[in-house]
Amino acid sequence: MDGSGIIHIWSMTAYATAPKQQLSDHSVAPWHTHWSRTCEHDLVARLKQYPSGLRGKMQCRKCGQGVGQNVSMRGLSEVWDEALESRVADEYQSACADYRKNACNLYAKPRGQNSLDWWSVYQSYLRSEIWRAKRQFVLDRCGGMCESCGQNDAEHVHHLKYPEVFGHEPLWDLRAVCVPCHKIIHPHMD
Repeated sequence: MDGSGIIHIWSMTAYATAPKQQLSDHSVAPWHTHWSRTCEHDLVARLKQYPSGLRGKMQCRKCGQGVGQNVSMRGLSEVWDEALESRVADEYQSACADYRKNACNLYAKPRGQNSLDWWSVYQSYLRSEIWRAKRQFVLDRCGGMCESCGQNDAEHVHHLKYPEVFGHEPLWDLRAVCVPCHKIIHPHMD
C-alpha cells in the first residue's frame, strides 16, 4: 500500500491508519492515557451515601474512584470524598471533550477545498487501496442499488462530508449512488 497505512475493518466501518507523520500533531485519546484511568490505586475504606442508604466502599485517595464491591461498615468513620471524585471526573470529561473537539476537526470541511492541491490529494486517494476497500464495502452494503433513488444500479460512492485526512471517513459518511443521482448532488460533474 505504498506506506499510506493499514486498512482496518470493524463491523461496518473500514478506516485507515494514516502514516505517522499525518497524525503526529494529534494527541492520544484520554481514555487510553488519562491518569484517572491508569491510576495505581491507593485505597481507603470510606462511608458512601447511596440513594438506598449508607454503604462501605473502597475509594482511591488519588483518583477518587470507587473500587471493588461494598465493604463492611464496621469501624468506618471516614466519609466519602465527593469533591475529589467530582473534580477528577470533571477533569476527565473536559479532557475527553477537548479530544473530541480536536478529532472533529479531522472531519471539518477542508480549507481551500477548491484548490488544486486538495483536488490532487483527493484524486490520489480515489486511486488508493483504502478507497477501493471502502468503496466495495459501501456497494456491498446497499446490494448494488442506489441509496438515493432506490431504482438504478449504484456505480459511484458519494462522500456526505470530506475528512481533512482522507482514509479516516467512516462508512456511514459514504453513500452508494447511481450516476444520475450523483450528478444531481454535484451538478458540475461531467
